Amino acid sequence: MDLPGSADHGPPSLSSLPGNGYSDLSSSFDTSASELVKELADDAPFPADCGGYEGIDWNRLSGYSISRRRKRPRTGWVWEYGYDIESDNSGHRFWVCKLCHRKKATATHMYDAASTSQANSHMAGVHRVDRDGQMPPRGKKQRTIFDMVNLDSRQPKEQAVINAFIASFEPVHFQQLLVRWVTCDNIPYHKLESPYFRELMAYANSAIIESGSLPTHSTIREWVIQSFSRHKGVVVELLGRSLSRINVSFDAWSSRKFKSLLWPDRPLSG
Repeated sequence: MDLPGSADHGPPSLSSLPGNGYSDLSSSFDTSASELVKELADDAPFPADCGGYEGIDWNRLSGYSISRRRKRPRTGWVWEYGYDIESDNSGHRFWVCKLCHRKKATATHMYDAASTSQANSHMAGVHRVDRDGQMPPRGKKQRTIFDMVNLDSRQPKEQAVINAFIASFEPVHFQQLLVRWVTCDNIPYHKLESPYFRELMAYANSAIIESGSLPTHSTIREWVIQSFSRHKGVVVELLGRSLSRINVSFDAWSSRKFKSLLWPDRPLSG
């Protein structure tokens, strides 16, 4: 007769003893521990000394947690206005707008943290904030000629008028006329950046602004140089055909950066 615990069978396991209830006890313990951990996690307050996460509502960010520390610290001014969180499933980082989150905004205010360009655009477009701080308020939208005459593109005849007006503006031709005016009337390049001049152009034809036909001072300089390069051969040929002496008069002055400049004052004469 083999008895439990004999030399042939070794000591009996707890689970083999009749009526010991070990399996039920183990299962019950695992379940109770899991529920206890979950209950403690639900009741655990968010640490108040965790800098950068003040005011965050984790109930609205289910499935996300504090972003783990990286070897490369996060940079960029926009992080001052955003929470750095991480998806528990993918480990992907996101930027969450603090201002929108605290106001419980319904619009999207979470962006991929791999690039801060979307966050920058959100701060500038929604909150009017950039790296230099608060941006000036938007100006009133310039009324177009279509607004003034109340043209309706849903009406065939008025739609044809709108199309004809838009097609009549040629940015390339406008650029040529602008370069000619700047060079012939000796207009300082920076004058093209004057807000008053730009407002005047927008009032005359909104297509000038919408097509990006008003350059900065550096762009108009490039346009002038390109125009000179295209016509240089013609000028050289005309000068080569001259049968008499050519007298040229120059004006000399200094730019705002104290750069000496020479400019033909009178037309070439033979």
